[in-house]
Amino acid sequence: MAKTYVIAEASNSKLVPGYLNAIAAAKSLTQQQLSVIVIGAVAPPELVIISRCPDVNNIFILANNEGCYFAEQIVPAIVDVLDVDLHSIVMLVSTFSKNLLPRIAGLLQCEMVSNVEAINTPNEVVQPMYAGDIKATIAIKSWPCLFTIRASSFASPKLSVHECASITTIAMPAVEQGLSLLNTSTVHHTAVTLANAKIIVAGGRALGSRENFQKLSAFAAKIGAAIGATRAAVDAGFAPNSYQIGQTGQIVAPEVYIAFGISGSAQHVAGITNSKVIIAVNTDADANIFQVADYGLVMDLFEAMPKILTVLTEQNLL
Repeated sequence: MAKTYVIAEASNSKLVPGYLNAIAAAKSLTQQQLSVIVIGAVAPPELVIISRCPDVNNIFILANNEGCYFAEQIVPAIVDVLDVDLHSIVMLVSTFSKNLLPRIAGLLQCEMVSNVEAINTPNEVVQPMYAGDIKATIAIKSWPCLFTIRASSFASPKLSVHECASITTIAMPAVEQGLSLLNTSTVHHTAVTLANAKIIVAGGRALGSRENFQKLSAFAAKIGAAIGATRAAVDAGFAPNSYQIGQTGQIVAPEVYIAFGISGSAQHVAGITNSKVIIAVNTDADANIFQVADYGLVMDLFEAMPKILTVLTEQNLL
């Protein structure tokens, strides 16, 4: 019986958001039971959630006391866990998976498809190309195959009342000689992140300064929104890199996406097209962002904020 695995990343004892979406995507690829491999120490309540996924019957935890995980260290440990009769491996699109999954594919000498946004059948997936202008339908002709998926494209599975999965902890092998951790830094996030936000407020280079971006953050706090930014705003130093949305940043799919001072480059639009409602504010009536927006306001962004609050209220989006 061919096995399918989902690899999930843990940080600060919590699983990185989106892993449930990856489990749902993996189930679309197979009718068999799934196994989840967790990289990093994780709190028991997090494991309970995985074990309540009705299609998951095994959870493997790969962790060490140091809390430091190199791809060169993780990959052999993962390969040792995998069943000989492997069907597929699924991970979220992230820096972590970009570093990990190609190495596994190389060791297993199997195919890999990245950035999957839809699974038509167990043998046919959809991959966006050229900043989303083209949707490539890819037929899987040989197995095993490895996939990275866009979390925002897949709904989370319904959880069972009972815990169904067995849990196995596996010791991580020692770090190879020549590898050492130089330093670590902790990024503090609010409860609302780009990955789980219902509403996202994003700013572009037109804001003009870091101070104006802070005003945008204050508006976002009023409506319980996460903050995002274009690459241009990040490059200009208005916002940190973790805020970046687009082809070279994060792909998002909130209920409401509000774009302030964003021109609408193809790279940025590629990251927001799955948003249910897009509201654009720009003083340039010809800005490309209006081509994809459901609502558009040609006006100063700070004058527009109270009007947007009215729209969100009238549409029952708050």
